Amino acid sequence: MKYWTPDEFDDLKYIAEKKGFGMVASGALVRSSFHADEVFQALKLRH
Repeated sequence: MKYWTPDEFDDLKYIAEKKGFGMVASGALVRSSFHADEVFQALKLRH
């Protein structure tokens, strides 16, 4: 097991954004599906 630091989560977010992910939520207690509808709506408005 490993403790991921806030800086490591920031690094993962940066990498995902550079790979083209439109929205990234990266953190210790982040649940990707929790705000999925809001994220989807925000992405639709961008395009």
